[in-house]
Amino acid sequence: MRTIQKYQNFKKEAEKSNYIPSKIENYFLGAFHLTNNILANYKIHSDLHKKIFNVLKENPQIFKDKTFPLMDAFRRIERDLRPGITYGSKENGEKLEEVIKLVKSIEDICLPLLEESK
Repeated sequence: MRTIQKYQNFKKEAEKSNYIPSKIENYFLGAFHLTNNILANYKIHSDLHKKIFNVLKENPQIFKDKTFPLMDAFRRIERDLRPGITYGSKENGEKLEEVIKLVKSIEDICLPLLEESK
């Protein structure tokens, strides 16, 4: 399955779910696959979501001045928001709203590049 389909499927699942940890996980995975789709256009793949930071850092020519904001959005979700809700005991709607805003910022960076590559 192409990564763009995975992005769309994870996002759809996030929007359908009522369980906050599932919503956050699916939004995060969708954003990861969307970003990976852009990277694939350059024959670059981040096979693990934990490696996305290094892949973006090593390839600033792809996202140019959007590289740091993209890395920062992933870092916030991956390190600050997702673990406490997905693996811990926190279940917080405010954290979900923050994840949704960060995923929207990732989409705002990636979707125009996806359109350009068509």
